[in-house]
Amino acid sequence: MLHDAGLDSSCSEIEDKNFLSGVFLSIAPAIDSVPLLQTVYQADAAHTNFGKYTLYSCYGISANCNAFLVAMAIIFGNEDKEGWSLFWKFASTIHLSLNHPSVTIITDQQKGSVEAMAEVIPDAMNFFCSYHRQKNILTQVNGGNNKIGYKRPPRGTKTSGGKKNKKK
Repeated sequence: MLHDAGLDSSCSEIEDKNFLSGVFLSIAPAIDSVPLLQTVYQADAAHTNFGKYTLYSCYGISANCNAFLVAMAIIFGNEDKEGWSLFWKFASTIHLSLNHPSVTIITDQQKGSVEAMAEVIPDAMNFFCSYHRQKNILTQVNGGNNKIGYKRPPRGTKTSGGKKNKKK
């Protein structure tokens, strides 16, 4: 199935030997189930504790509000555009319904993911996870003490609403 999915690059040739650089999986019932899922999916990647591999995954939500595995892959290397491109090529080849304007895929704003989705499944809508958005804002603002100019008022001082910040 890897060859049919256009994933010939998942094996690399080094000194006349082939090395597997990724494993791609979508369970058999997913082929019939994915078109029936709600059109909002979650996709994320995580580093593994063995080697330098990254676990990519995409889940959908059933009518009973249960998570359902659409596809997953363990790919050698860090989370990046190349890994996400391989993952989305595999997932969208197995599940054609992923590349549709009614589909929303929630991601964590990882740049490689955004770029890969735009290239491989351009009709699907990318939505950024609110948790990761808030986390990114706090990182950029450095918890209120940033280089941009905003400083969180010290505890016990009045804020613009006239209420005092509570001391812990």
